[in-house]
Amino acid sequence: MYKESKILINELKDRALIDKNFILAIDGKSASGKTSVAFQIAEQLSREGIKVNLIHMDDFFLPMELRTAERYEEAGGNVHYERFIEQIAVRLEGDETFEYDRFNCRIMDYDGKGIVNPKYPSIIEGAYALHPNIVKALKRDYDLKVFFDIKENEQLKRIEKRGGRECLKYFVNKWIPLENKYIEAFNIAKECELVLESEEE
Repeated sequence: MYKESKILINELKDRALIDKNFILAIDGKSASGKTSVAFQIAEQLSREGIKVNLIHMDDFFLPMELRTAERYEEAGGNVHYERFIEQIAVRLEGDETFEYDRFNCRIMDYDGKGIVNPKYPSIIEGAYALHPNIVKALKRDYDLKVFFDIKENEQLKRIEKRGGRECLKYFVNKWIPLENKYIEAFNIAKECELVLESEEE
């Protein structure tokens, strides 16, 4: 288990038992371990009898029709925050189970549904989770905001290991600059109560 998972599980366990509507945001840089840690937290809490909603920002990347030069000029414009607001943010505190559409970048289309259960703690993980438009649309602020940092050399090594050299080139030329632009424009790390630097694998 990641050291970061243990830190967050200890932070969350008591809070989640007390507040069934607890909302955790995990934002940060590519390949910093956000998704892996979120899964580990959800699995560990589930073993302890605390079920959670796990919502991935990757399900809200832009469909092709919104991928314009103007949109990419916008800090944080690389996420479909309008759909996240409509399908998640304004419904998260309701009393009914609801579904949302999941976008799959591999096929560049919607691919299945995610389910959110009421009165479960929720983990929103992924780059752009703390986009100001999303935070503003929530009926209340996140209960805990965490930023995952990673040294550049380790980040590039992980991306290449995950997807190969072509994938690395694509990230270096496009996705990483867009993420960094968002992080810097909105001071995302400074907005968080916890900043965790991912260790070398």
